[in-house]
Amino acid sequence: MSSFLVGEVTIHSADRILQDIGLGAVHVFGAIIAIFLSVTMVNREIERRTLYTVIAKPVSRAQFVVGKAFGVWLTLLVAVLIMGAALVLEMAFYGARVESQLFWALLGVVVQLFIVAAFGVFTSTFTSPALSAFFCLSFLVLGNTSHDVRFFASKSASSFVRAAGEWLYVVLPDLRRLNYSVEATHFLPINTGMLGYSLAYGALWMLCFVAMGVVVFSRRDLK
Repeated sequence: MSSFLVGEVTIHSADRILQDIGLGAVHVFGAIIAIFLSVTMVNREIERRTLYTVIAKPVSRAQFVVGKAFGVWLTLLVAVLIMGAALVLEMAFYGARVESQLFWALLGVVVQLFIVAAFGVFTSTFTSPALSAFFCLSFLVLGNTSHDVRFFASKSASSFVRAAGEWLYVVLPDLRRLNYSVEATHFLPINTGMLGYSLAYGALWMLCFVAMGVVVFSRRDLK
C-alpha cells in the first residue's frame, strides 16, 4: 500500500515538475524573442534607411508603429503556439496529466509577452536597441516583482519608501496578474471572471504602450 502511495505521489510530482519547467521555458524563450524583436524593429528600419521609403508612401508614422507592434505580436503568438504544442506533446509522451489550466496559463504568457513587446516598441521609438533592451529587461523584472516591492515597502518606517513602492506599483503593470503557472501545475480551478479581468488589464497596457510609441515617434525628428 505504501509503495502504491509513493508511486502516485511521484507520478503527480513528475507531472507538476514537467509542466512547471515547460511553462518556465516558454516564458523565458518568449521573453528573449519579444525583447530582441521589439527593440530592433524601428531602429533597424532607420539604420537601413528603409523607413524613409515606407513613410514616403501613404503610410503614416502611427500606422508604421502599430504595424511593427502587430508584427512582433504575431511572431510571438506563433512562437508560443509552437512551444506550447511541443510541451503538450512531450507531456502526452510521458503520460503526464494535461488539463485546461495549462492552456489558460499559456494564454497568460502570451499576453505578458505582448505587453513586454509593446513596451519594447515604445522604447525603440526614442532610444538605441541596447538601451531599449536594458529598459525591457528591467521592465520585465519589475513587472513581475512590483507586487512584492509594494508589500515590503509598505512595511518600511520611511514614508518616502512607502510612497515609492506604491508609486512603482501604480505606474508599472503587475505582470503577475497574468501568471497562472501555479494553477496549471497544481491543477487548481481558475476563476473565469478574474481571468477575463486580467486579460482586459493586459490588453489595456498593450494599447497604452503602443499609443505612447505612436505619440513619441510622430514627434521624432528623423533628419
